[in-house]
Amino acid sequence: MRATRWVLSLVVLLMVNSVARGQERATADLILVNGHILTLDTLDHTASAVAIRDGRILAVGANREIRAFAGPGTRTIDLRGRTATPGLIDTHAHISSGGLSQVVGVDLSTARSVTEVVQRIAARVGQAPPGTWILGRGWDEAKLKEHRYVEAQDLDAVS
Repeated sequence: MRATRWVLSLVVLLMVNSVARGQERATADLILVNGHILTLDTLDHTASAVAIRDGRILAVGANREIRAFAGPGTRTIDLRGRTATPGLIDTHAHISSGGLSQVVGVDLSTARSVTEVVQRIAARVGQAPPGTWILGRGWDEAKLKEHRYVEAQDLDAVS
């Protein structure tokens, strides 16, 4: 309830500020309602609706308050209780391959030299049946002492 009051206060403040300046309230291009809107502010406030114009958030608050930002061209999306978060645009992930490599591969994320990479690969080669592929992941050549990529010639002696 405290978060709802905070969000309501913010919306009212925005409205009063707009009127005080003699400006009309901006009309939203997009309104999301009936959702769980994560504000990602320092207190992790949530709301049920958000108004957006030109890719920027106009207001966050209760459904009724945010619907006031609707105009003739506003698109409204009913989130049906789903969650919306601002600013998360990267849908790129390697969840399955990343998890699989942790199980069957060699984690090289903490290796600090090419020699250490080779030693870790050699240890896995010693545990694997002949002809098995050994997969390493996570190294960062910028963090290696040599500041270079691990090359085939580095691994040839142990593979």
